[in-house]
Amino acid sequence: MVHGHDVGVLNSVTRFLREQLELEVVIFHERPNKSRTIIEKLEANSDNVGFVVILLTPDDVGASRKSRKDLKKRARQNVILELGYFIGKLGREQVSAIYVKDVELPSDLDGVLHIPYDIFGEWRSKLADEMQEAGIEVGLTKFQKAENRANKDEQTGLLNHGLFNETLSAECNRSKGAKEIFSVILLDLDNFKAINDTLLYICAAFLGMLLTGFYVTVLANVWFRER
Repeated sequence: MVHGHDVGVLNSVTRFLREQLELEVVIFHERPNKSRTIIEKLEANSDNVGFVVILLTPDDVGASRKSRKDLKKRARQNVILELGYFIGKLGREQVSAIYVKDVELPSDLDGVLHIPYDIFGEWRSKLADEMQEAGIEVGLTKFQKAENRANKDEQTGLLNHGLFNETLSAECNRSKGAKEIFSVILLDLDNFKAINDTLLYICAAFLGMLLTGFYVTVLANVWFRER
């Protein structure tokens, strides 16, 4: 795992790989230095690696000399260096880059798979599929069952309160690391309980269509369940 300063994204991806896919994850700063240089430590810890996940998070900003005021959000320079290192060592098929919204992607990486990091967790199934295609043994059926069991209500199929808390925490950490404003929108309708108790599926579907494409879709689903 190659990462920058966004601890929220790092923890989210690490938990997924370790707890749901039951894979051994090598994180550079968790390994002992043994008085080695950075490049020596990188070489020593990459000998038995079968697949590399690169986290491209907006930790830095930069611009061209021709347009210095046009600052772009960029990943850390060491992350880009290690991305190129592993592409050269393992091949493009064994490397996947997960990028956060608005981070600038190097144009030379067009041949490398890019997976957008989203708060709904769709990146998880995409990453699991790519790892399986690369020859990594991944229990997709187990992951999918665990995903549904952890994130959805068994009776209604709606997203549950646990996913709401996980999503909210990850988004707060991401916005804090990126120094961006993060807002939560809460919807409340008076005297709605009677309608909700009798027409739950219809109301949820209708509101879901209205909110498609917005982050508040998660909040709406959770709100229906909690009400």
